[in-house]
Amino acid sequence: MDEDLKIGDVLDDKYLLVRKLGEGGFGHVYLAQDTYLTKHYVALKCLKIDENDMESSYLIREMDFLATLADPHVVGFYHHFQNRNTIFLVMEYCRGGSLRQLLQTEGKVNPEKSTDWAIKLCNTLQRVHDHGIVHHDLKPENLLFSLDGTLKIADFGVA
Repeated sequence: MDEDLKIGDVLDDKYLLVRKLGEGGFGHVYLAQDTYLTKHYVALKCLKIDENDMESSYLIREMDFLATLADPHVVGFYHHFQNRNTIFLVMEYCRGGSLRQLLQTEGKVNPEKSTDWAIKLCNTLQRVHDHGIVHHDLKPENLLFSLDGTLKIADFGVA
């Protein structure tokens, strides 16, 4: 898939690969620095293109859905580009990490804070459902936080 990619590579003439953030059935996600806006970081989600592969069609559907949705509690989608036979989604980088990471480091969460997150999550899911989309993969790894602590739903790949 992206075996050719190396930390330090520059993609689309502007995204410097900094490190791998994670991986899943779809491929890998990398942290990348914008070489023009040097203080701006993005998450690059990549997948090898294969029209006969279900994972490819999931990523393309995710890209199509995210391009039409602008919600403060859904990870932002900026644009996409293709590099050889790999398509990259350029997405918001959530510096606050995932709920899974938070639970692993803190062990438990303040009940007021978790109640607030649950309400925001339910309201966001309702807005997403109003667009006819069901996430299908909600889990602590797919609940991310921006630097200011805003809860964001990620990974609509199987929605």
